[in-house]
Amino acid sequence: MVVDDRPHRLAGAPWGVLDQAISTGTNFLLTIVVVRSASLEDFGAFSLVYVIYIFALGLLRTSGGNVLTVAFAGDEERLAVASRSFLGYALGCGGAIGGAAAVGSLAVGGTVRHALLALAVAMPLLMVQDALRSIQFARGHPARAAETDAVWALVLVALLVPLVLAGESRPWVFLAAWGAGGAVAAGAALARARLRPARPSVLRWLRAQSRLVVPMVGAYALSQFPPQLVYLCMPFVSDLHELGAVRAAYVLFGPMAVVFSGLSATALPAAVRAAGGPGVLLLTRRLSLVLALVAVGWGAAVVLAPDPLGVLVLGPSWEGTAAVRAFLAVSGLGEAVLVGAWVALSALQMPGRLVRVRLVTAPVQLVAGLVLSWRFGAVGTAAAFALANVLTAALAWRRVPRSSG
Repeated sequence: MVVDDRPHRLAGAPWGVLDQAISTGTNFLLTIVVVRSASLEDFGAFSLVYVIYIFALGLLRTSGGNVLTVAFAGDEERLAVASRSFLGYALGCGGAIGGAAAVGSLAVGGTVRHALLALAVAMPLLMVQDALRSIQFARGHPARAAETDAVWALVLVALLVPLVLAGESRPWVFLAAWGAGGAVAAGAALARARLRPARPSVLRWLRAQSRLVVPMVGAYALSQFPPQLVYLCMPFVSDLHELGAVRAAYVLFGPMAVVFSGLSATALPAAVRAAGGPGVLLLTRRLSLVLALVAVGWGAAVVLAPDPLGVLVLGPSWEGTAAVRAFLAVSGLGEAVLVGAWVALSALQMPGRLVRVRLVTAPVQLVAGLVLSWRFGAVGTAAAFALANVLTAALAWRRVPRSSG
């Protein structure tokens, strides 16, 4: 690997943020169309199937896209070979998950069955589409990643408009249109990148990259499971109203999450190329500083937003969220600072250190989340998340070597 020890500027950062905005916007558009067109029961069926996709996507990015970037972004020749293997892995994952969805559809009926079948057909190419997006980031071409997602968005809009005008209300039809957009985007990106997937094989990729896959998936699981368990338990330790309050307040921090995701996707390959020299530490420290400033600015705007504006955005859910918003702003600041540490430890191929940090903070988040939710409702839940994220950021940065040379 050729080490570039110059301080790195994220020249592609705006493209990374734009790509994340397009990707998030495409999914948001689909959700809004379904919720406005379908019955509440049908929307519940759609939500169940959509969660499967989101979970699969998170695992693919963690075990595939991030691993590809960390292991190969510093070597263009090896990256080209590994990209084909990664595409085969993505295709294999999509096929396995799609097959499971098809089998699962046999055990249910009605809207859920049709939605699962639509997902089963689309899943292989949806996974390939996201893999191609990751490959472009690893190659240092975030603009091409944004183009890939833009193709998906344009096709989706072209298909959704006539469906909505015709009064369509079946979620599986909208899912099929969404999957078709992803398939077109995947085909266009494959042609543009002149890549052909290797023979689909999940196990081959996992065995070859196990040194990075195991700790990176472990850290991802430890970051995702505690908050989700808290949400699942809130109706029992608190009530549904409090759960709705904290989830509604979280909606206001969505744009900030887009910036975090976009910049981290751009920063990771740059940090990998700088690994071995002082550039990686300079880059990641600056990244955390920039994101912290974004978090402070956005958090202040959300906390201090006037009531008429808040009601316009959240409706009746705005009332009584002041303290929740304040704690979530602190939580967002912790997440912002953590991003730089995550990029540094990943680029230096030390994801195991982040796992050890998560092993400490995940139980804190889970226990504090349940106890404070029981005692203080939504405010307690937000406070627990703030505590956990700030603690995780502080401990993670302590695990980053002071010198990467």
